Parts: sequence; C-alpha cells; structure tokens
Amino acid sequence: MNFRPLRTLGLLLTGILIVSCSGPGGVIKAAPAFRVEAYGNKGQFIDLAAMKGKVVMLDFWATWCGPCRESMPHVKAIYEELKSKGFEVMGVTAEERASVNKFFTDHSVPYPIFLDGDHSVNEAYDINEIPTAVVIDRQGNVVFSGHPEDAELRPAIERALAQS
Repeated sequence: MNFRPLRTLGLLLTGILIVSCSGPGGVIKAAPAFRVEAYGNKGQFIDLAAMKGKVVMLDFWATWCGPCRESMPHVKAIYEELKSKGFEVMGVTAEERASVNKFFTDHSVPYPIFLDGDHSVNEAYDINEIPTAVVIDRQGNVVFSGHPEDAELRPAIERALAQS
C-alpha cells in the first residue's frame, strides 16, 4: 500500500492548523478600527488609532452579566500590575449610559469604560458572548480573543508587551 498521499494530506492539514492557530486565542489579524464614546465624559470620543504603540485589551462586558462581574477583579489586577509597561484596558459595553451609571454607583473600575451604543465595536470584533477580552498588540494586531480569565490571556499580554 502506498502511504505517500496520506502523508501529503497529513502535512497539508498540519500546515492549515499551524496557520489557523498562529496566535493565542485564535488567528492574528489587524484590529478593526473603531470610535467610541467615553462613559465618564459625555461627548468625548476615542478611536483605536489614539492607542497606537500601546498594548490594549478590549474588555467586552455588561452590568447585568454575572460572569462579567466575576471576571472584573481579574481584569483589574492585570491592569494595575501592567499599566506602567504600556498596557491599557478599555471596558466596552453596549448598554445605555443610565444602566452604566447605576452600576458605577456601587462599583469602582480603574480603567476607562466606553459606550458602544450602536454595537459597531461588538460587531467589528465579532463578539458573540460576554465577557470577552480582545488583546491588541503595539502594531495594531489582535493577538488574543477569549474569556478574561483564560489561562492564555496573561501570556498573550506579556508577549505583546515584550515586542517593540
């Protein structure tokens, strides 16, 4: 029996797997551009280009989401530890300002929160569940997308911070 075609198929499939899993949390790709309103400063907007040169984590969450609330201390701890190295967290919620106001009456979050009222950022990053963390490296590439408490999140952030 000739196993050469099977070996060739095996090598081809291995190559496909390596390409499709080229980064932690999925495929490395250019981060979609966006513009969002700052929660704390009504009428003030920020876009991804303003964060160029920094490692940014988009933390997609909602006030009503139990798992989002559970992951917040983890996100806060990573932010507090790594912010001096050029790491930024942007909390992104598609909720109305009134819901967010009510939440922040009882909770303190050390990183900025942004309102995605038209869901355009959620759609651009293909967010299908929350919480979801998306890490963008200094070059503007998505290097991680997954749960904020995923074991691969911190290593992905540290690798991105180590790049110049």
